[in-house]
Amino acid sequence: DNNNDDNDNIYFIDNNYYPVEIRYTKDYPDNISLIDNTIKLVYELHNSSVIGDILVFTSGFNQINNITSQLKEMNIENAVVLPAHSEST
Repeated sequence: DNNNDDNDNIYFIDNNYYPVEIRYTKDYPDNISLIDNTIKLVYELHNSSVIGDILVFTSGFNQINNITSQLKEMNIENAVVLPAHSEST
């Protein structure tokens, strides 16, 4: 199949281990959606002095696609936005 859709990419990650800092979003303002809050936090982290990659875990296929498309539309400097989905079988 010659259709090259972003959602059809396969990413191979080598077996290196890197230190990870885990941050949970426990509370967010009532007037902002989880998706909007996630995008805001990713943007803030990316533009902070924190060095490294940002991984966002969310529960739904549509949430992943929505967050990914909105971050891509923002054209954030030096950011590569890659969606990753898992499938239960």
